[in-house]
Amino acid sequence: MGKSKTGFFRNNAFLQGLKTHELALLDARSKVIRVKSRQILWNAGDPAESVFWIRTGVVSLYRAGKGDRMTIIDFLTGGDVLAAEPFFLDGLHVVSAQTLVRCELLRIETTALREVAAQNPLFSARFGTVLAKNSRFNAQWRTFLMHRSVKSRVVGALLRLSGKFGTSQGDGVRLELALTHRQIASYIGATREAVSVAILQLKAEDLLHFEGKHAVLHDLKDVQELLSS
Repeated sequence: MGKSKTGFFRNNAFLQGLKTHELALLDARSKVIRVKSRQILWNAGDPAESVFWIRTGVVSLYRAGKGDRMTIIDFLTGGDVLAAEPFFLDGLHVVSAQTLVRCELLRIETTALREVAAQNPLFSARFGTVLAKNSRFNAQWRTFLMHRSVKSRVVGALLRLSGKFGTSQGDGVRLELALTHRQIASYIGATREAVSVAILQLKAEDLLHFEGKHAVLHDLKDVQELLSS
């Protein structure tokens, strides 16, 4: 098993409990790929033939709209699975994917994963359980967006992303994921202008400031109270 993949196979939560020969099968039918920043990995409608895991970097999943408009579905990073749908059903990608920074991905042939699942039903069940949990989490987020002001949506988005990309800073949190106002707008379903206004309001209330493109939320207790009001 190649050194570049050994650590991944041993530490990935999806693959825990697999036998040596099952891991060897995945190793033989997988490939590490390195992708530059801001590269499109695939577009919605492209054939989905492999499952990808992110080893390093950040990838955005999105639906393209008219012109240059898009709706960002999620931001994924190291350890997250990309394009899991082919594991369950042959078909086409339902959303597009683009790297935000330089990424290292592990591409595994869908047929190899299915062969392992046939030998190890617990693997298939674990895979489905984790993906179902992620799906519910995303559905709850979309429901949240339907009933909130733009200011609350901005705060909710930054808090949500801080769980994956945040580092503590005093009584607040700094988002290590660099985001533009346009990307935040695409993520919460608002216009860039409305997001800019909301950010100015949050700055005036001393709940938020930016270090370059990195958002820093202050006093998380007050931020949580804003979402509860």
